[in-house]
Amino acid sequence: IDRNGLVRFWNRHCAELFGISARDALGKPLASLASHPDEAEFAAVLESVWKTGDPHARDWEVGLRDGSKRWMYSTHFPVMRDGETQQLVCMEIDVTDRKASERNLMMAAQVFDNCRDAILVLDRNYTVISVNQAFSDLMGYAPDEVIGREAPSLRSGVHDQAFYQEIWDYVSKHDHWEGEIWTRSRDGREFPCWVALTAIRSGRTELADFMAILSD
Repeated sequence: IDRNGLVRFWNRHCAELFGISARDALGKPLASLASHPDEAEFAAVLESVWKTGDPHARDWEVGLRDGSKRWMYSTHFPVMRDGETQQLVCMEIDVTDRKASERNLMMAAQVFDNCRDAILVLDRNYTVISVNQAFSDLMGYAPDEVIGREAPSLRSGVHDQAFYQEIWDYVSKHDHWEGEIWTRSRDGREFPCWVALTAIRSGRTELADFMAILSD
């Protein structure tokens, strides 16, 4: 774009991404080709690049002409000539899928943290990867007391190793097991838990982790 904000170059990928041909984009104000929720903030970013000559990059949610919205990772950097900024190059990368993945991960983390049932995630060697607050409340262990170690139930001594091995073998074959297990909390109290154990696979067949949900 030039100093007046008019588009001077518009490549094929811009046409595909914005749904606007180069013929319809060239000579038009960039602001008229897509909308930003905060137009003033976007304009201020461009003005800062013009004045300082410092590139700027960040994610923006952009409204397209067809009414859809996409997330763009936008990089704006100056084209210098004789020590002055003559044009700005705007490079856009569609990161909508990445944003959706981030949102899904954030929601999953919130569900994990706020679930009223105790949850722990184990790797294929039955070492604890993660636990939620409900697990700590139920078993009395802080996360740093169990993460990186064998699951407390497996080392409690309430059931023998053959009992657990039978469960692991079943889950490895059928991907899920539910049943009652006696366990021991950190303060030595023994009590029965209903356990739902699920295999998590990284592909169609490769076993990656286990997730256990415990209810007193």
